[in-house]
Amino acid sequence: MKKEKSRRITRGLRFRLTLGYAVFFTLLLAVVGIIFSTFLDASLTQNVRDNIDQEWAAMKGFLQIKNGMPEWSYDRDDPDENFIVARLRQMYLLTDAQGSVLQSSDLYASLGEDTPDEVRAVLRSREPTWKVRKNTEGVAYLIRSGVVYSNDKPHDPFFVAIGRSLADKQRVMREFTQIYVGLMPIMIFGGCLLGWIIAGRALTPVTQVAKAAQRISGQMRTFSCVRSAKSSAGNPVSSRSAFFSSVMRAVRDAPSLNESPALIIVSEAEKAVLE
Repeated sequence: MKKEKSRRITRGLRFRLTLGYAVFFTLLLAVVGIIFSTFLDASLTQNVRDNIDQEWAAMKGFLQIKNGMPEWSYDRDDPDENFIVARLRQMYLLTDAQGSVLQSSDLYASLGEDTPDEVRAVLRSREPTWKVRKNTEGVAYLIRSGVVYSNDKPHDPFFVAIGRSLADKQRVMREFTQIYVGLMPIMIFGGCLLGWIIAGRALTPVTQVAKAAQRISGQMRTFSCVRSAKSSAGNPVSSRSAFFSSVMRAVRDAPSLNESPALIIVSEAEKAVLE
């Protein structure tokens, strides 16, 4: 009995409509999650780029290069300037036009310093170059490299690279993914429940038409049996009128039926009676 009941449920139109709602809702959530994740990743990356651009402008103000020798010019007694310069030098590389390293931070050296060919390519382009590098622990760093000219009269070009860690961005993206994936089963269940309710409401008129048709069909069979058993007795016209009245009552029992299905049932019943 339980197997037959479950089989009837899974074969029912309401179940199939609900399954359709569930598939659609799952695909919708997946698409929304991918779009939002892409937008969030791009937004966080742009924030890091903006911060690096600001640090690049600050670096050009503090770094002085004269006679091929770099020097950081800032007020050592100012805590703000000390903090800014210390932050700039955490991820920092300075080379001459041939790629010879003049200054380099330990963190940048651990990522791998730029080769002379890479240095010359950046100096030729004279445009900011962006790249992502990872350390041995898998932490990514966004690096901006470009040209800085010396402060003395020759204005020789020098290669400079600074960067920032993307660990915070990676952490935010990881937490978002975990939260979204964790909430997806709840949202899918809610979508299925909503689909079940909507499908039930949508199928109510159809169910009422089917029930009315079943009642009419049963009354037609009853009338046919009675008419066959008592074909010689009583008034046939009166019997048909009584049956047609019962048909109209069956239709009126479904007040929410649309007009056209009800008229179809009545018309078919009238044809059967008048045969």
